[in-house]
Amino acid sequence: SLLAAGGPVAVLLLLSSLPLSGGSRGGHNGGSSYVDTSYSYDTRSKLSFTGSSTRMCYSCMSEDFLHHWAHLQELYYPPANFSDECYHIDHASNRAGIGIVPCQAAYCITVIEPKILAGQRIGSNIIRGCISGVFRHTHRLPPLSHQADHECLSVSMRQLLPPHLAVRSSNRTMNMCVCSGQLCNDFPSISNGALLSRSVQTLLLVALF
Repeated sequence: SLLAAGGPVAVLLLLSSLPLSGGSRGGHNGGSSYVDTSYSYDTRSKLSFTGSSTRMCYSCMSEDFLHHWAHLQELYYPPANFSDECYHIDHASNRAGIGIVPCQAAYCITVIEPKILAGQRIGSNIIRGCISGVFRHTHRLPPLSHQADHECLSVSMRQLLPPHLAVRSSNRTMNMCVCSGQLCNDFPSISNGALLSRSVQTLLLVALF
């Protein structure tokens, strides 16, 4: 199959090019989402608000990643949560219980990967975490400004892959927002794009019939 042959490269292209079909496992649709309870909000928030100098970051990925994690774990470290609540975090209460992790690195990050279908963007996947705890291959990431509290930049997916896989990847890019504050990576909030636009639905009907 394509996934078996292409491994993580094929899955990266799949996640950025196709919507997830079938029912959701949780998040905004009311189901149960995967949660690593070792990173529960109650325990981690106590660490971050009791005078500790350790930086804390939200840690989650949208649920699309969980369905292909067997391949994607070669590229990413596991988050505290796989949940579509990752798209929008209520910083005041965090009622969804999004994981909070300590971050010895300088930055928390939010990564937004586009979903493309029939040449149109239909939504995004999202990752939040500590910059040293998200990507397994960071040596090719662009240099970051150490003077700005928040910075957003465009990153090629090739920069997330080891050299032997990068040569087979596409030129697709994603947005990465970097910040240096405590629990600062609740920004930005985005739509999960769960519903296809009317124009994309029309294109699908034409293609099928």
